[in-house]
Amino acid sequence: KLRVPVQTNYTSVSFYTRRGVSYYAINDRAAGRRVIELELMTRAQRNQLPDDEEVTAADRLIVEAPTPTGLIMIRALATEHEVVGVVRPHRSQPRGAARRVAGQVARWVGLRPHDPLTEAARSLRVPESPVPSVRDERFVQAMAARRPDLLCVAHFPWRLPDALLGIAPLGGINVHPSLLPRHRGPLPLCWVYHADDRETGVTVHHLTSELDGGDIIARRTFALPRGYPVDDLNADNARIGAEVLQSAIRALAQGTADRHPQEGSQVTLAPLVRPGDRLVDFEAWDAERVWHFMAGLWARFREPLMDDADTPVPYGGVLGFESGSSMAPLGRVRQVDGGRLALGCRDGLVWLRTGPADDPTGRPR
Repeated sequence: KLRVPVQTNYTSVSFYTRRGVSYYAINDRAAGRRVIELELMTRAQRNQLPDDEEVTAADRLIVEAPTPTGLIMIRALATEHEVVGVVRPHRSQPRGAARRVAGQVARWVGLRPHDPLTEAARSLRVPESPVPSVRDERFVQAMAARRPDLLCVAHFPWRLPDALLGIAPLGGINVHPSLLPRHRGPLPLCWVYHADDRETGVTVHHLTSELDGGDIIARRTFALPRGYPVDDLNADNARIGAEVLQSAIRALAQGTADRHPQEGSQVTLAPLVRPGDRLVDFEAWDAERVWHFMAGLWARFREPLMDDADTPVPYGGVLGFESGSSMAPLGRVRQVDGGRLALGCRDGLVWLRTGPADDPTGRPR
């Protein structure tokens, strides 16, 4: 039995496997009281405990999340609720026994990274269900058999049908990484940068048949620094989203959750980006905005660029910007002294690093 008094500063308790992998953590924000109490026991010991604890609504949850973002959601929920299942899209390729063994060996010797979402689900003894379709009747029946009070979705690529939402008394809620109703759709972070938003945030809303269109329960707003790496923003959204999700579930369980309809006039969309799409508006954007967009999304998106001869120009990074005269025509790239590339903008230039890019066509990775 572990008892940790909560200090004035941030307090966290983490657990690690023998290989040094952190698989579970709880902090003072999830503790609920001024002390964190944890009991480590075997399943047999747990089964011997008296089943007389008070159970409130939303104590049994199904989390639907195909990406590592869902990992924080699962760990956060597991500190206060019973997570009865994790659902993720099925892998596109079938996996036989030999393929599974090969994958296990590759992970063991370090040739393939461990899947943190799967490892977290296993460490928490939560069943994981890879599914080819959430509309499959057998899948819906299997989920209904787990008797969830609430369905929680994070970064899930499919809309949940009414038949699935109907199995949970509290319905379903989604964690969306933007300030809805702005940037509804599958690629909100890209369009947050494209729209030059100075603030962004996380929204928890009810699931309906309309994509990202349900009533808002809670959201949190924070500043987006200029040129902030999108992978860092994604990590921030996961951490903050877990906190907002926890508070939303508490409110739902207590019957005090707010419901704010989304304002239709404020809706913007965040569609997928196709390979080769050009997103920078060189006629309208100044050099600072071009730099912010390209530098922020560098880890996930490459704006396709050309030189004066209409030849594609690969580049190895986005270095900075300068306001004033430009060394290159608008929207074109020229190499200058020092091995750098200059991208012409309407009021200056953006400096690029020379070198090959993983994909100079601009395909999101």
